[in-house]
Amino acid sequence: MDQIKQINEDAYDYLIQRNPNSWSRAFFEMDMRCAAFENRISKSFNRAILGPRHKPIITMLEEIRLYIMQSLVAMNKLAFNLEEKITPSVRKRLEILKEKQREWIFFPSGFQELKVKKDDQSYGVSLQHKKRTHDVPPLPPFVRMLSSRP
Repeated sequence: MDQIKQINEDAYDYLIQRNPNSWSRAFFEMDMRCAAFENRISKSFNRAILGPRHKPIITMLEEIRLYIMQSLVAMNKLAFNLEEKITPSVRKRLEILKEKQREWIFFPSGFQELKVKKDDQSYGVSLQHKKRTHDVPPLPPFVRMLSSRP
């Protein structure tokens, strides 16, 4: 970040105001993945444009445009034939999340605020601000052993 600040202070200010999860790989959660990477769409696209890359620029762009149009039509037909509005990959992810959420207990604590707890983890959740806070469980009181009489 210091290097970015030295190069362009406006870019630094812009990034500081944003959530790091949206722009920095360091803050990505490992269990969340983009379907485009899981489905190898980028590799498929790169393989499809290998042939047109060696042609003149206008011909190359036209062939890439046609490939993208055909891909979009194929995906549109596939989506149109789905019986439900949620795709199978998203449905699978929702089922996994449903199973995991059963382990959590929630306690309403105010207007659009609640506390969720699982084992030794607990979070305060604000539905209005769509943020969570991490609550560290309090330490038990220190027990002092009194000296015994002989």
